[in-house]
Amino acid sequence: HTLLNLDMWVLQKKAHGRTFCFDAVVFDLDGVITQTAKVHSLAWKATFDDFLRNTHGHTFNEFSDQDYLTYVDGKPRYDGVQSFLQSRGIILPFGDKNDPPGKATICGIGNVKNDKFLEVLGAQGIDPYPSTVRLIRELRASGIRVGVASSSKNCEFVLRTAGLADLVETRVDGVVSAEIGLKGKPEPDIFLAAAGNLRCSPGRTVVFEDAVSGVQAGARGHFGLVVGLARENNADELKARGADVVFDDWGNHTVADLDKWVRNKRTVGRVPSFDCAIFDLDGVITQTAKVHSRAWKATFDEFLSKRLGRGFQEFTDLDYLTYVDGKPRYDGVQSFLQSRGIVLAFGDKDDPAGAETVCGIGNVKNGKFLEVLNTEGIEPYPSTVRLIKELRAAGVRVGVASSSKNCEFVLKTAGLLELMETRVDGVVSLAMGLEGKPAPDIFLTAAKNLGCSPERTIVFEDAVSGVQAGAKGGFGLVVGLAREDNQDELTANGADVVMADWGGHTLLNLDMWVLQKKAHGRTFCFDAVVFDLDGVI
Repeated sequence: HTLLNLDMWVLQKKAHGRTFCFDAVVFDLDGVITQTAKVHSLAWKATFDDFLRNTHGHTFNEFSDQDYLTYVDGKPRYDGVQSFLQSRGIILPFGDKNDPPGKATICGIGNVKNDKFLEVLGAQGIDPYPSTVRLIRELRASGIRVGVASSSKNCEFVLRTAGLADLVETRVDGVVSAEIGLKGKPEPDIFLAAAGNLRCSPGRTVVFEDAVSGVQAGARGHFGLVVGLARENNADELKARGADVVFDDWGNHTVADLDKWVRNKRTVGRVPSFDCAIFDLDGVITQTAKVHSRAWKATFDEFLSKRLGRGFQEFTDLDYLTYVDGKPRYDGVQSFLQSRGIVLAFGDKDDPAGAETVCGIGNVKNGKFLEVLNTEGIEPYPSTVRLIKELRAAGVRVGVASSSKNCEFVLKTAGLLELMETRVDGVVSLAMGLEGKPAPDIFLTAAKNLGCSPERTIVFEDAVSGVQAGAKGGFGLVVGLAREDNQDELTANGADVVMADWGGHTLLNLDMWVLQKKAHGRTFCFDAVVFDLDGVI
């Protein structure tokens, strides 16, 4: 967290004390409050595998985790049976909810599943998610109403078994839905009914879901906020289907965080306070920092060994971060050699690899880089790719600004080239005579190419020289990604917000940080901080 977070929380407390801009929260049960998703998945697997084995013999295609997520998760029991069987080309009569378990009807198979579920539940017990329980208690203490909306017909039993029944003010589950004729998810009926029971409008109600069908229901119901919990590493799909914010787990977030996200969604909707985002490549989009570091080490150690003999001081990770990371190749060579007291002629970019010039050594490094890249391949950071796609979907223009002369090749290899609307890299910089980082030239050029002002452009960087360039360029926000556990250094050199990885953050977070920086720069609404000693400092 940063000073901007502190400032936000102080402003929120001043502005509304404990008066929040939402009145109720409605939770799904399985996978949100309780850890029953595995129990359900096991019960469904036993049910369908038995049915398929009896129908097709021993060569049947087993029910899989992906089948569970795609056809069953979050849906009413009988809808789940029908959905999965249709995916296998199997059509059965619906039957009646009182059909005996095992009868060849939708209801008969669904009733087998219920028995299997209760068997597994009785054998394994049930655990709630501690972070969700903490949030529910915090909501109740803050005067916010709480309900549960679930497709499960065992909802009451599960809540009671977990000791949570008294925390929930309304329950709209599979039993209630059958009684009053509510449609299942992805229709919003059960969430709307729960909000109605709590006497709250959808616009002032927050929905928590872990299933795709659930976030679709929340989006269709026009709720104040839809929070997705990506228990199955499906953050991208939840975002694409309607979740406003997504996390693996609620973690240490608070009611104040919910309030912030609801306010942001109301204030800016999907129109952010910035027009462009420019990403560095290595260490931000792609996981090439280690490849570069190895290539540089091989290059410099080879040079130093020849020049100084066996007793030379090897090139280190700290050398990479201090003298090379984020800089154009030849600038990196010059910077490191000067740190060792070695001065060489600059030479020419066409110098043969190994010539005792700055360019000659730089050209060795390029060959080493391509060798390692071809051997090990390249992986993008999933969270950054998700963000880029989200930005593009929201109409925000996206570019890359990198010192690398291999930028185009790396993006193409990673399958990301078409996501970039402009590319200002080492090749372009050389052709245009642009200064390398920490000068802001390549970021300013990328913003100009996109038709955006620096003030309405966000820069993403992982290198000290990169955040320095972002700060010098007067950009709307500089986001530092501390891949090398260098948060303090990135902050000290110009990053406005710093995190280890983009993770589950969203456009709403970016918008909030840009607005805060615009509103008060570095002038905060508090003057002092007092710390306890033991356990704090």
